[in-house]
Amino acid sequence: MIAALVVTAVLAVQGLIIILPSNYLIYQEMIKETPGQERIARISRRYFYSIALQGALQLGSILITAKFSVGL
Repeated sequence: MIAALVVTAVLAVQGLIIILPSNYLIYQEMIKETPGQERIARISRRYFYSIALQGALQLGSILITAKFSVGL
């Protein structure tokens, strides 16, 4: 039960601290007259790795929850 809560907390913190600000920063950079391609690429790379980690953590959460529901 604690493992599921920890994974959920990590997902929430990662979403609020990394993913949401990354989207906002990319948006702010895109609306400029001359957007910085290098900055957008750097933020997008960080965003991509964060999303990949989110997917892995969500799969882990599903596995933990499934084991918990089966009673193992």
